[in-house]
Amino acid sequence: MEGVQCHRSHWVRLKHCRRISSCGSAYVCEMSNGDAVPVSRRRYALVREWLNRASRPT
Repeated sequence: MEGVQCHRSHWVRLKHCRRISSCGSAYVCEMSNGDAVPVSRRRYALVREWLNRASRPT
């Protein structure tokens, strides 16, 4: 998978997502260009697992 829908109105590509961080009670995906894309609470576990799998060496 090359990307994932992290929020109702946002889709991110794996190679550009650096990490997920919390911003108060919300989560954001920090992108390679410095943008912060929201991650819904509903999709947080999916995005976190997706990033963990992508960061493991093959």
